[in-house]
Amino acid sequence: MPQGGRQPLASAQALARRGLTPPRGLGRLGAARRQPGTLNDHMARTLIHAPTTARKGEAMQIRTLIAHPMETGYRAGSDGRTLARDIIRRFTVRYNDEVVFSAELYPAIAANPYLAFSIVANASGTLSFSWEGDNGFSQTESAVLTVA
Repeated sequence: MPQGGRQPLASAQALARRGLTPPRGLGRLGAARRQPGTLNDHMARTLIHAPTTARKGEAMQIRTLIAHPMETGYRAGSDGRTLARDIIRRFTVRYNDEVVFSAELYPAIAANPYLAFSIVANASGTLSFSWEGDNGFSQTESAVLTVA
């Protein structure tokens, strides 16, 4: 173990060896590359655990996590005024452009929501993960699935 007792972050290659898929276009463990002052400044860090290969008819578990502060709109700020609501409202997963999972999220959802669900592998294709929220927040990531 490295100095300080912390384990190093996994690289995309290490995740691939374990059958996990980091979102494309992102850095280590799905950390979005932020560029202050640009639209990328509003990207959230995502982590998607999805198999890269499966057998036809096989059930697979998909796990996702997105880093988002999730302000409910009910808390008071340091000045005593209510903080503006800022939550992720909808999460949708498409498998070859067909919706296979969808969730409506409400202010009671935790910050950095973790969602897990299962799907059945029918054909090779792309899994598209989409998060939509308040204040125009929208983020989409994808993972490729090969069915043998």
